[in-house]
Amino acid sequence: LVRVRVLVRVASLTSLFVKKGHSARVASFMVQNLRPSSLRVYESHWSTFTRYCQNKGINVFNVRSPHFSRYLMTLFDDGLLPSTITSHRTSIASVLRHWKYDPASDPQIKMLMRSFRLAKPVKRIIFPKWDLQVVLSGLLKPPFVNLEGSDDVIPLQWRTIKTVFLLSLASARRRSLLHALSAHAHHIVWVRGNVDGQVVVKLLPLPGFMAK
Repeated sequence: LVRVRVLVRVASLTSLFVKKGHSARVASFMVQNLRPSSLRVYESHWSTFTRYCQNKGINVFNVRSPHFSRYLMTLFDDGLLPSTITSHRTSIASVLRHWKYDPASDPQIKMLMRSFRLAKPVKRIIFPKWDLQVVLSGLLKPPFVNLEGSDDVIPLQWRTIKTVFLLSLASARRRSLLHALSAHAHHIVWVRGNVDGQVVVKLLPLPGFMAK
C-alpha cells in the first residue's frame, strides 16, 4: 500500500506548482489568493480528504473518479448535507485540478451530487413578515399584562417571555436574528450566573434557522 503524508492544502499546491517548473517564490505567491476565513475551510476539507486517502492506502495525487465518488459517499453516509459536500468538492478540486484530475468538472461526480440533493432536499424555513410596533403593542395587552395594565401579577410564563423578548430586542446585533426567537417552553432555559445564587434566563433560537 502507498503511504501518503497528510499535507495541508497550501503546502500541497506549492509543491505541485514547483513540480510544474515555477520557482518556490512564485509558487508561494500563487497560493495566497484566499481570504483567511476561506483558507481555514479549504485547509480543513483538504486535511479530511488526505486522511481518508491515507486510511485507504491511496496516493492523494493519483485519485480518480471511482476513488473520489466513494469519498463523497462516505461524507453523505456520515450525515453531511449536500451543500457541505459541495464545499468539500470545491476545496479538494482547488488542489487536484492543477495535477491530473479535476473532480469539479467530472460529469460523473456532478451526477452524484445531483442525486445527493434529491435524496436530501433543502428545507427552507420561511418566516412571515412581522411588524415590530404591532408586537410591542401586543406586550401591553393580556396575557402580558392584567386587566389593570400591570405586569406585576401576571403568570411567570408570560412575564418570562416578555422579559426575554425585550432583552433580546435590546441585545440583538441584527434585526434578522429576532426571527429566530421561539416562545416554546423548551427554548427558554435558566442557567447559573457568574455570581453565587444568580440565575440567568437564556433564549434558545429555532434549530436550523440561519439569519440572512
